Amino acid sequence: MIQSFKRMLTLRGLHLGWALASAGLLAMGDVNAAAPAVATPTAQVQLLDKAQASQLLRADRYKRPTLVVLWSTECSYCKRNLQWLQARSADKSRFDLITVATEPMSSAVSKVLAQHKLNGQHWAYGSELPEAVSYALEADWAGELPRSYWFDGQGGRQVLSGVLTDGTMSSVSKKQDAKVQR
Repeated sequence: MIQSFKRMLTLRGLHLGWALASAGLLAMGDVNAAAPAVATPTAQVQLLDKAQASQLLRADRYKRPTLVVLWSTECSYCKRNLQWLQARSADKSRFDLITVATEPMSSAVSKVLAQHKLNGQHWAYGSELPEAVSYALEADWAGELPRSYWFDGQGGRQVLSGVLTDGTMSSVSKKQDAKVQR
């Protein structure tokens, strides 16, 4: 009798706890809408929607040299890019950095960003369909990763596919310098 009474109280407590938790979640509404940015131990990650994505790769919005790096937690080459960027993080004055996790925000995204301690803006796909956000970023993009975009700060844009290297960035810088001298 005492055992069944304890079991009944436990079950009622679980139901009450579940009901209270559900009510709290319902009161919060859409978590992404309520909190457009998620804090990680080293950076704040903004949630990217289609409207923001459609503006992110426009060259005319960048007044300084900027590198936008698309990456995923599932992509080992993307992590090599993040390591390469981490090794160059002391040279912040050369260009601004924007990273975009091409997947919805998760603890895995936070973990990777925390590991690399990169300066700059960090984005992850928000609550909209990932395919829709990818299409809004660039309609012709087939989703291959790693992918980066170099903006020279003067309206020029260059698409970089594959792992970033010192040689790749040197080549981009030379092209930028040649444009400035014209």
